Amino acid sequence: MKKATLTSIALISASCLSMGTALAGSDTVNDLDNDQNNWAKVRATLNASLDAVSEEVELTSAAIGNSFAAELGGRTNIVNDQAQGLRPNDQQFFDNNVTANVNLHASDTVGSINATAAAIGNSASITVDDPEGGASQLTRVTNNQVDYTAGARARIDASIAGSDETVELTSAAINNSFSADVTGNARITNTQFGLRNNDAFATTNLTATDTVGTIAGTTAAIGNSAAIAFDNDLNPGTSGTSVINNNQFVRGQSEIAAHLNVNGRNLSGPNGTAIETTAAAIANSFSVEGQGSLVSNNLQRFNGDARAVANLELDDITGDVTHTSAAIGNSASYDIENADHVSINNRQWASYDPTAITNANFGEIEGDVSLTSAAITNTLSITTLPSTAVLDVNTQQYNGALTQAVVNADLGDVTGNVSITAAAIGNSVNIANLPN
Repeated sequence: MKKATLTSIALISASCLSMGTALAGSDTVNDLDNDQNNWAKVRATLNASLDAVSEEVELTSAAIGNSFAAELGGRTNIVNDQAQGLRPNDQQFFDNNVTANVNLHASDTVGSINATAAAIGNSASITVDDPEGGASQLTRVTNNQVDYTAGARARIDASIAGSDETVELTSAAINNSFSADVTGNARITNTQFGLRNNDAFATTNLTATDTVGTIAGTTAAIGNSAAIAFDNDLNPGTSGTSVINNNQFVRGQSEIAAHLNVNGRNLSGPNGTAIETTAAAIANSFSVEGQGSLVSNNLQRFNGDARAVANLELDDITGDVTHTSAAIGNSASYDIENADHVSINNRQWASYDPTAITNANFGEIEGDVSLTSAAITNTLSITTLPSTAVLDVNTQQYNGALTQAVVNADLGDVTGNVSITAAAIGNSVNIANLPN
């Protein structure tokens, strides 16, 4: 089937560098210093009215304040500095929101519909590979991202009638985003700040009638996000231990909010699922996946409001209905394999309120219903497989926040199973160090 693609992109600062196989030898040295500062508003808006479209439809509205991407090989040293909302000369603060909007009206469409609104303040993506497995490869990455009084706004307003295929809607607002994928020994330090009033708002408003196909929706608001992957096994010439340090702060009573509103009538999911939606608000998120030994320090502080709210009005539905509202203050996870030793020092602090709310008013549902509201202030997960000979974990979690999970459900004629969960957790640690 053909595709109809509509894209709206607003980008203030971008730096992209690719060094492939020609520079991947073990003697290659890459020294990069990137400095980006955006104090202007960035807006991307996509307005689409589709009537009787017989092709697949892809809609993307993306707004990015600062973007840095590097793909490299060999020994690498990178320093990345990105700032939102601060004029460097006179140190003035600016309310420079990064905004992405999608306004969609679709009727009598035959192909699938995929719509995305993505607003990102600072974005950095780094990939370091060494196809020749050079023993001298060592990667050093220092990432500094600061959001001064700025914020990200992502919004989808969609009205869909008579669709005959899957509908996927994604609204994502992220203030600071960092990812690194490193082959060989890694020395990575990530620092992400939200100084004050740096809100992240993600909103989805959907009205759907007379559709055939699963409706899937994700609405996500994130303050700071860091995802790191490393592989020491291909670097036998170094110590074999990677060092990864993370510092994330959301301050100044910033609001990280995800709002989802769905009004649906006469919806059918031929594959068994009619509605599958998520509203997620996460202040600080840090994840590490790796092969080999690791030393890591994680510090996360949250002084804001993480709020995930969903309002669902559904009637005459054929198929399962699943929804999750999740609000998290600080989240850290480690998934490490084939390590001789792992040492993790974790500190997580929170003083404001993660809140997850699901309001559901359902009429006739021919299928299962699953509703979950989960609010977690501090969470740490560590998995090492197979079991690590030396596992050293020091963790401290402090919660001074009201943590709330609420489900308000009014269900009418439901022919399937009903599962409803409201879970509120202040501090959570989960450690698994088991043999195969």
